[in-house]
Amino acid sequence: MKQIALLLSLSLFTLTSLCAQEIVPLGGYDFLNVKPKGQPAGQAKMNCDNLLPDGFLQVTAEDSLDITINVDTNGFEVGSAYTCLNCDDLEFGELESTDAGFTYTANADVEQGLDTLELAFCNPDGDDCSVVQTVIVVAQRASRTFTFSAETLSPQERIDIEVPLDELPEGVACRFFADCEDGYLGNEQSVYFLRDIMVNNDFAYVAARYGGVDQVCLQVCNDLALCDEYIYEFEVVRPNIDLPFFDDFSNEGNRPRLELWQNQDVLVNRTLAVLPPSIGVATFDGIGPRGFAYPLDGTVTGPRDFLTSAPINMGGESNLAITFYAQLRGLGDRPEINDSLRLEFLRQDGEWQNVWSTRGISTGFGNCVDTAFTFYQVDIGNQFYYDGFQFRFSNLSSQTGAVDTWHLDYVKVEGANQMGLNDIAFVAPPPSILAEYTALPYRQLLAAGQGILRTSFEASFWNHALPAQTIPISAADYRIEELGTMEVLLEPNGFDIGSLAPGLTAFTNNEPDDGLFNDYLEALEDFDEDGEYVVATTYDLGGVTFTEETDPGFVESVNANNFTTTTTVFADAYAYDDGSSELALAAQSGGQTIVQRYEAFTDEVLRGVSIRLPRSVNDVSNLTIDLVVFLGDLEDGGSPDLSMTVSPIYAEAFYSDSLEGFTSYAFPDSLDIPQGDFYVGWRQNGTCSGSTCVPVGMDRNNNVEGVRFFRNSGDWNPLEGCSLGALMIRPLVGNSQVPVTSTTEFNRDEFVTVYPNPANERVFLTTRNDIELTRLNWTLYSLTGSQLARGTADSQGIDLSNYAAGTYFLRVVDSTNGKISRHKLVVQ
Repeated sequence: MKQIALLLSLSLFTLTSLCAQEIVPLGGYDFLNVKPKGQPAGQAKMNCDNLLPDGFLQVTAEDSLDITINVDTNGFEVGSAYTCLNCDDLEFGELESTDAGFTYTANADVEQGLDTLELAFCNPDGDDCSVVQTVIVVAQRASRTFTFSAETLSPQERIDIEVPLDELPEGVACRFFADCEDGYLGNEQSVYFLRDIMVNNDFAYVAARYGGVDQVCLQVCNDLALCDEYIYEFEVVRPNIDLPFFDDFSNEGNRPRLELWQNQDVLVNRTLAVLPPSIGVATFDGIGPRGFAYPLDGTVTGPRDFLTSAPINMGGESNLAITFYAQLRGLGDRPEINDSLRLEFLRQDGEWQNVWSTRGISTGFGNCVDTAFTFYQVDIGNQFYYDGFQFRFSNLSSQTGAVDTWHLDYVKVEGANQMGLNDIAFVAPPPSILAEYTALPYRQLLAAGQGILRTSFEASFWNHALPAQTIPISAADYRIEELGTMEVLLEPNGFDIGSLAPGLTAFTNNEPDDGLFNDYLEALEDFDEDGEYVVATTYDLGGVTFTEETDPGFVESVNANNFTTTTTVFADAYAYDDGSSELALAAQSGGQTIVQRYEAFTDEVLRGVSIRLPRSVNDVSNLTIDLVVFLGDLEDGGSPDLSMTVSPIYAEAFYSDSLEGFTSYAFPDSLDIPQGDFYVGWRQNGTCSGSTCVPVGMDRNNNVEGVRFFRNSGDWNPLEGCSLGALMIRPLVGNSQVPVTSTTEFNRDEFVTVYPNPANERVFLTTRNDIELTRLNWTLYSLTGSQLARGTADSQGIDLSNYAAGTYFLRVVDSTNGKISRHKLVVQ
């Protein structure tokens, strides 16, 4: 995101909306901001710069310090001199008088001590002196540096370091980790203290992915600013990998695969690109590995995100090439002409050589014009055929935040005899089973009837077969099931395509007008109309699976793009969004109101609002907004039926499992919603303009038209445009209590506690009310709804060692009464 707001070009809006709102980039990705396992909270860096008390002077053993005092020497006779009145009592150094004042020299064997000097200017007899001035000198030994032999770690491994008890006089009063000039390129490593400063200085080090030698420089200081340094080295060892190299970023989680890549800078996602070659892309922008914007270095264009391959065995190879697809902008922010995406190769001398780059587009390029993925092939020269070869992509930008976005996909490094990799890939998740909404109370679904349901299923495929050829996919199907009960709502149905031509194919499978609705109702007829359900729509290529026997260029991960799932939530909330914000929308000025329309198909009770308030580049915490609700038709100049002033509260500040965290606000009194339309939104208060106003998340993957409106003071106007999307505002309805500042989409019956969360290799379940663990059945899902594992709870916990870092969905069912406890689980 840019430091300045993005005011989209005239082609984006109708004339009524041009001067009304501003689309602004996000300031970071909250769901990446997860502290390392075991890291205590509140470890802000100590400031050890001003430990020495005011007025104290500091000198190191054997060093000298010139001291001057401010006295008026007029009227003193010849022979008068600077005099120390108590130098016979000095313990830690010696003082000599000079023509300009004094020189204090610390003893060679001093550890630490205070000498108090009483200084004056006196006549030769010493009986007439100026006003006595007191100077306190801190004499100390020199700072010490301790260097330790290197510890060897694997990428992302943790090691606890026992620091020797320091010999600082008077003990440690301040400590911090200083920057080390080690040249190490990893940037997501973590280091943190394990104990309070009064106990010891032991710390944990969590390695980055990047191979090489990292240094940690620990500084410990006493309360008189004497500091010692401990230098530790950590060698992160990455084994070389063999060809072929392939990644289409279809893996679960938000980070690239550990075995292939040495950085975590890029964001792996399924929402920011448009029609990628395979579901999932790596997005480059101005946000670092922990979800925060990189520091802005003026307006200097420089690298932001890096994606560096693991070392590859290339010795003895020839005629190799790197192929990949790249797209600028997608659903994110447009890279300008001075921005670029580049590819570099590592030479044997350790220097990086630029071999390819592409530039952004001019500001005159229309925001409503899609930018397709472009295929690139870069041949590898003979000088790079050595074991340990690496390549890296990076983006160059003068901005910071989720700006200047590039999307990378389908990266391959192959030899001439391996270019026959066959693959059929989904390029996007399925749509919601609802025509417009992504979440809805189940009772509203029953009241709405079949008209609210999607009556067709759209799917896009990419045939990557090499050499280009038509491939039959008669075994591909789609199915719909409720995850809580595992009830199948729609039996697997085949995509009636027959075969796919090379390249991209978009396909629509139409159902009879009432076919889908009748199937759903029959499957759900025994469900509680006030219940909470998660319905998963799954696309599966089924029999289109390649193996090493069928494909000489087979790579195990190539089949990961054969399966994709979308969930639709039926609980006590309405939603148009999929939970991901690609951009944000802010009012153009204070006093403006923006709303989104919803429909009650039967009478409802509104109890609060969940709203996605993403952090922006600008600080808006001092502003307030009015949450507003209008019932029935919007009337020009009409007042809201409900209004409540709130301050922005960021969910990620309270919940470590905040994936695109929603902030929930409960209304003081519930509001009855009659059957018909109602509108929920916000009015901007205070003085602000565009990007300095409070932004609200916007999901560009579901740009439902005709539901967004705004007004400044009088008439309402439609808020439309090709670069807009669903506003991430979710009315909370029904009889359930609103979970204030909650990050969940539905309430949990938490008879189970999951710990630790975040977790690393294993997570455990504990129960309330003496429930036996053996009564509990658990299922682990990805956030896209894919079932990953299931089992019966026991004291050994759930093994997570095979799952990539990211956020998962854990469902626990009590087999005796059917109660369900749902949890978002963060794996590190």
